[in-house]
Amino acid sequence: MSSQGLVTLQSSTYEEPSQPDVVGAAGTQVFVFSVDGSGAGILRLEYFRPFEELPIPDRVVEYIIRIDGAPWPPPTVEAPGTSIARSDEG
Repeated sequence: MSSQGLVTLQSSTYEEPSQPDVVGAAGTQVFVFSVDGSGAGILRLEYFRPFEELPIPDRVVEYIIRIDGAPWPPPTVEAPGTSIARSDEG
């Protein structure tokens, strides 16, 4: 499941660190998304440098996005080799 068709990246900007003269001070990357439809999905962000082959696992985050009160998990979520069915029974 992905966020494809639910949101679109509108902009990505970098905010300089509050103390730019401190070596290694962290800045902030700001992402702005627009909503394209309704439903639920997973927004996955991976941080890697162009010379790395794969992202480092601790630099990968996933966010559940729900638009217009969409249920989570959706009635059926399928990933390669797995199947998760949602049950409303308590």
